[in-house]
Amino acid sequence: MKKKTIIISFLILIVAALSWWQFYRVGPGPGGVGSLTETKVAKYTPPIDFPSETRKGFCFNNSLLQPYRDDTWRCRVDDQVKDPCFYVASQDTMLCDVNPFSQTAGFKLQLSQGLPVPQSMPPAKDNWGWLVLLDDDTVCSPFAGTIPVLDGKNAVFGCISTNSAENIILLGDLKSGKIWTATKAVFTIQDGKPVIKSNKEVNVREVWQ
Repeated sequence: MKKKTIIISFLILIVAALSWWQFYRVGPGPGGVGSLTETKVAKYTPPIDFPSETRKGFCFNNSLLQPYRDDTWRCRVDDQVKDPCFYVASQDTMLCDVNPFSQTAGFKLQLSQGLPVPQSMPPAKDNWGWLVLLDDDTVCSPFAGTIPVLDGKNAVFGCISTNSAENIILLGDLKSGKIWTATKAVFTIQDGKPVIKSNKEVNVREVWQ
């Protein structure tokens, strides 16, 4: 029973971290894998034309996935947690499920109560992103809350691969530079525990902050 609990708990962390990213596939970058000359690092800006869909909910904390911005929140809609949601002060509107790969994704959140008092922001990090696209089209998002540990290393990001049979994480922090890199690890479950099958340094195509 204990082994089964470990497996389920770890996989729940993976699913929770990725939440809705599986719905947003992206195509190969110009020139294909291996042709990257510079990582695109961008601060997400809400679109001019807001999505038409509106849902009700409330926000209860600063964003855990993007804690280095003062306009990002962690919100609850029905029985789902949405993070990050972006507050657009000029329109007094909250946007959730935003997707920088498409200006049409997401929805407006109609708040059922006022925003809580914001917590103090941690010191900014220049090697962080709430959405990361690797050069092989793997999409990754940070874990919120508990950080899984594999082989003594923190698994900071959970990922969705173009190969649905793979379980992928990013170990440690992103390495910034002209071309950012990350340690991509593929893991399996053996004897009730996650075990790293392989890991390698890979290039990062896009980082959204």
